[in-house]
Amino acid sequence: MKNLLSNRQLYMIGIILSVNSNVLIAPKLVIGSAKNSAWLSYLIAAAIVLIPLWMLTAITKRFPNQDIFQSMITRSAIIGKSITFLYSLFFLVILDRDLHILDQFVQIVLLPNTPRIITTGMIVFTAVVIARGGLEILGRMSEIFVPIFLVLTFTMPVFIFNNIHLNQLTPVLGEGVLPVIQGSWYLIGLIGEILIVPFIVSDQKYDPKIGYKGLLTTLVVLLLFNMYTVLMLGVHVPRRSVFPIYEMVQEIRLSDFLDRLDLPLTAVWFPTMIIKISIDLYIMIHAFMRIFPKMKPEMMSTPFGILGLTTSFLLFSNIIEVINFNEIYTLFALVPEYLIPFGLFLFLRPQKNRPASKTGSARN
Repeated sequence: MKNLLSNRQLYMIGIILSVNSNVLIAPKLVIGSAKNSAWLSYLIAAAIVLIPLWMLTAITKRFPNQDIFQSMITRSAIIGKSITFLYSLFFLVILDRDLHILDQFVQIVLLPNTPRIITTGMIVFTAVVIARGGLEILGRMSEIFVPIFLVLTFTMPVFIFNNIHLNQLTPVLGEGVLPVIQGSWYLIGLIGEILIVPFIVSDQKYDPKIGYKGLLTTLVVLLLFNMYTVLMLGVHVPRRSVFPIYEMVQEIRLSDFLDRLDLPLTAVWFPTMIIKISIDLYIMIHAFMRIFPKMKPEMMSTPFGILGLTTSFLLFSNIIEVINFNEIYTLFALVPEYLIPFGLFLFLRPQKNRPASKTGSARN
């Protein structure tokens, strides 16, 4: 299926991939490690992610009319399809994680008495319907909700101004450099999910500025939410909270009659998280379409959705298991997000046409 996206839509999809689930789970890990210096971890992680992003951008220039999955399979069918299958499994695990994060958020915050199979099933059903529409539908939905989410992110200081404590940001490097490095280690896998964009872009030229702008926006958004959390809650409460961002938002009080700012913020974040899960599902389908070109994406959406629903229950039974998984997530993501892009950058090049031999020319 041919999906034509604007640069703006690709930019929005990149933000969703690297921000939406991370804004909920990253602060606990990073603040728990680097404490007051957590903001340094974000800067280091973004600089590291920039390297494979540059490599993948260079690869897209070598194959302007193909996504990277196509270029791998065209160059070597067996190796290309094997790597593509690896990425489909990788995003199956990401789908399971994101699905469980959103499900647990609903279970803990919104509908604590609703059976998990009901909430998870409704999320999967919605994601299947969206993913069936293809990448273009995902891009259009991203254009609606991501700008609203960004506006709320950048206007947050107006709401929290009376509740911040600037002394929470000090001391910087109070416990040395190693905790900051550990915090950046947690982040390079999470932020690195933006690297999948060049793998799914085809039938158009990939503008290098898209990835760089998306990474910069991701850095700013995650950094701001980290700063908001530390300024309002300090460093000890986020370490003990399941969702530090939600705890921070609950502390916002504008007046006696307007003290539930968490509701409109949740109303904006929740649809973007649904889109993120739909993108995870679409990437799995897209990868399998490259391996088996004759398969129709409309027929694959429901089976892959059921697969994600089933494996989510098998891999994670509670939010603690998700948190423990995120602590080792970078180790899990190291191969698909860093080692494979490095290998592709070195070896994946268009096959040169061999010049005709002189003997053959003479015979002709």
